[in-house]
Amino acid sequence: YSIDYDVDLADLRVRDLGDVEISLLDVPEAHRAIEAAATAVLTRNRDFFPITIGGEHSLAHPLLRAFKASRGYERLGLIQFDAHMDFQTGEHGPHNGTPIRTILEEGIVDPRNLVQIGIAGFVQAEWHVRWGRDQGVTIFTSRDVAIRGMAPLLEEAIAKAGRETDAIYVTFDIDCFDQAYAPGTGASLPGGVTPWQAYDALFRLGSDPRVKGFDLVEVDPSRDLHDITARLATKLILTFLAGYHSRPAE
Repeated sequence: YSIDYDVDLADLRVRDLGDVEISLLDVPEAHRAIEAAATAVLTRNRDFFPITIGGEHSLAHPLLRAFKASRGYERLGLIQFDAHMDFQTGEHGPHNGTPIRTILEEGIVDPRNLVQIGIAGFVQAEWHVRWGRDQGVTIFTSRDVAIRGMAPLLEEAIAKAGRETDAIYVTFDIDCFDQAYAPGTGASLPGGVTPWQAYDALFRLGSDPRVKGFDLVEVDPSRDLHDITARLATKLILTFLAGYHSRPAE
């Protein structure tokens, strides 16, 4: 039960479908396994809501490929919470800096339906920003969130990701948080998103019927302190589910 949102999850049916067995040394092969597993699950039952836990962020690419094809969506919107744009080129193979660019270049998501929230300073080149904006991507920095507030930015994000799309997908990289709140990840920085900004955002997204899929990535237990990041990730998922459970009955 969430006293904050007055939602009780006791009667929500949630199933852990297990882990995807992947190669730890061959990333393209790992991506093929992820896409195959996601495709099998998503086509077996077309009604359930998928939540995927990573893992590094490159898994978003095979997930989105499977999600769009398996559910028959013609056009997807994407809302990305992240300190990084993930616009690096794939010349050295896929990694956690490449997935969003690959998703755009393959036409899985139209750049005009991509909104990035929490992008940090001093972690990407100027050409990344220029390339994204030239494509039509909407970019909200961590400073934008701090100055303007999460709520108005999120409504703008939903409007842009939902414009002429069949569904909105949410990908959440936990390194968008201020480092004090999420030490257990590879590249968090001071000055990021706060937990309450994220909780309110995910509750709002979970409650929106246009949102059809969600992943949370980049939690690294080997870097964590006193399970701070793992507990934060757990509460993020529960808060999203609280929003989902509050959706009006269809």
